[in-house]
Amino acid sequence: MPRAYTRIDNGSATVGNDWIERCWSEFLCKTVELRQKLPGGYVEWIAAAGTDLRLEMDGVPVRLELAGPPEWSDSCDAFGATLTARWPGPGWTVAVHTMALHENPGLVRAVEVSNLGTRALTLTAVAVEALTLRRDGAGVLTHGLARRSEAVLWAAEERAVAVELQGRGRLGLLLGLEQGGRYELFDPDPARCVLTLNAPVTVAPGRTVRLARSFLIPYTGDPGMVMSGRLAELLGLLRDQGRREQEQAADTI
Repeated sequence: MPRAYTRIDNGSATVGNDWIERCWSEFLCKTVELRQKLPGGYVEWIAAAGTDLRLEMDGVPVRLELAGPPEWSDSCDAFGATLTARWPGPGWTVAVHTMALHENPGLVRAVEVSNLGTRALTLTAVAVEALTLRRDGAGVLTHGLARRSEAVLWAAEERAVAVELQGRGRLGLLLGLEQGGRYELFDPDPARCVLTLNAPVTVAPGRTVRLARSFLIPYTGDPGMVMSGRLAELLGLLRDQGRREQEQAADTI
């Protein structure tokens, strides 16, 4: 049975499974590698290391690097292995949980914001994923993965888009948001793909908000088969995970 894994050592933090592996700089928390595993090797999707989370609180960009290196931790459960980066800030805490699923190619990312102050804070802009991906002209896929473009800025309720590379048949990376949002695929920034949630989001004093999750699924071949197969399976796993979390929360009341 395939098993997901995490590693925190030698200045890096890694999470992965049999299909994909993502690695951050332990101190800077920049994504430095995103490897799609293939028979006999891998394809590196990251063109340049970069900060992959953008938050704006009450109209002011949050500079997580000023809070210092994140606190790293990891865990494992029936769904997968999770790597967590946590930043304590002035009156708030931001935590990013990235889970590699055991039996699905997906990497699932959840961002949590805790308000430690006495007044509500408002997230006025939220980009839960911002990746400097390779771009070789194969293009991006939207509208149910039926429309190919060189670049696109697209706001939609659809849950997934894709970026593809030339060669090796069809080789691609599905990028998704569990509730839809805005997909900035090499537009307006020609070097980045950014997944943005609808804002504003209010966080009450003393409360923690988990934002809508994002995910990555590598694939080869027909992306339509991924939509009807692996993506549907991943969304089902997220629903099961959500139900289990609710049951556990109820047990602690």
